[in-house]
Amino acid sequence: MSDTSLLLKTATFAAEKHRNQRRKDTESSPYRCVLRNSINHPLAVANILSSYGVTYLPTLMAAMLHDTVEDTDTTLEEIAREFGEEVASIVDECTDPPDTSYQIRKQLQIDTAPLKSREAQQVKLADKMHNLRSIREDPPVGWTARRCQEYFIWARRVTASCYQALPLIEIAFNDMYENQHFVINGKIYKCHPDVGKDVVSEAEMVELKRFMSVQKKRKRNGAASPIYY
Repeated sequence: MSDTSLLLKTATFAAEKHRNQRRKDTESSPYRCVLRNSINHPLAVANILSSYGVTYLPTLMAAMLHDTVEDTDTTLEEIAREFGEEVASIVDECTDPPDTSYQIRKQLQIDTAPLKSREAQQVKLADKMHNLRSIREDPPVGWTARRCQEYFIWARRVTASCYQALPLIEIAFNDMYENQHFVINGKIYKCHPDVGKDVVSEAEMVELKRFMSVQKKRKRNGAASPIYY
């Protein structure tokens, strides 16, 4: 089977698995707010890796499958059977232990990030980058500014030990943490409150106003933001 065929098979598998995905309990897991039938996030993670020059097929396949074990009834054995042991191993590294609280999962991601394989670190970086972009562009309904900032603070602790796996992406992360802002209820907030400057450039103000318009439209339509651990 060609690389293209394998990627299409992986995308189809992930889409089918996510088809019956249900919303998590955001009270018991407040940092996780997922959309039913959402395949957009896994595809975006794989696309980010590709945009940074990652061409290794098992990594791109694992990117599309990285949250299927956590969020669906998929097993690692099933992934290994369908896509091989290497892909399953990467997915395993990207899967939080089941039946653990969100506080424990958050700390485990910080503690284990430097110990993961290069491939898993790459997926982790792309995963966090898409999450941060999503929060910046469309903060989840009901989230306070501080809650959004806490996600950025935590994500910075997770990603800091992974940059060696994909060096160029560090520039984008540093820009996000140090220079970017988001809007909630018409007010502008720094993404990461503890680094960078408070000044909003004229160009970013234009972009922030665009985000505000998009947010208002999405919230009128009752859409939720696909934010993932």
